[in-house]
Amino acid sequence: MFSWVNRLRQLISMKPQKIETFYFDLDNIPPCPACGSDDVAVFIYGKPPLKRVILEGLESGKIISGGCMIRVTAPKWHCYNCKNDFGRLR
Repeated sequence: MFSWVNRLRQLISMKPQKIETFYFDLDNIPPCPACGSDDVAVFIYGKPPLKRVILEGLESGKIISGGCMIRVTAPKWHCYNCKNDFGRLR
């Protein structure tokens, strides 16, 4: 009868799931597959912890904030040379 109420109760009673943290290595960013440039940045999504490496990466342009919404087609890297977004999050 009230299936949405039952579903809401089920969601409320669920234990929080651990969300995997996105780890990245700024020293191992691949070159752009389109133009071969090494001027590539990594996207981060969600609300990252305010750690020194992340803040420095955002200031230098090696890290780009992709926003809070993580799409299935969200790119992993961005090439500044040819404006190509490539790679996919897993």
